[in-house]
Amino acid sequence: MKISYSLNGQPLDSERMRVIVGTTHYTSLSPIVDTVQVSGRSGVIVGSSIPVLDAPELTIKVAAWGADSDALISRFRARCLHAAKLTIGKTETLDDGSSRSMVTRAVCTSCEPDDDERPFRDLRVMTAVFQLPDVFWQGEQWRQAPAGRGLQAER
Repeated sequence: MKISYSLNGQPLDSERMRVIVGTTHYTSLSPIVDTVQVSGRSGVIVGSSIPVLDAPELTIKVAAWGADSDALISRFRARCLHAAKLTIGKTETLDDGSSRSMVTRAVCTSCEPDDDERPFRDLRVMTAVFQLPDVFWQGEQWRQAPAGRGLQAER
């Protein structure tokens, strides 16, 4: 299965730029913590022993190479940080050619260059983390195709 991503409708995969990692399988867990201050003292109270599930996150690592790798990464970062409304698209394509596409709203919470870059090489890598406030992807669902044609997408 091939998975490709888009940001505000623009594909992230191109001739010289690829998405290396993309995952939303698990959400983060956070305890409820309150800071308390009284005269001369401060401390922390941990709330319920049951942690809270954070909004799902999507971590995307992109790599760009070639003479224009700096421009490609700069454009990716600008799209992550400067767009008022972000949407992330995801297309899954099976080996038999059938596919489905999904989209969700997103908020960029982090966009950082990776430390493994070498200044005189033309490879640039950046990792962006997006929170997905809608919780679920919206779009097509898989269904079984007529005999011998594999899976097809259905709206």
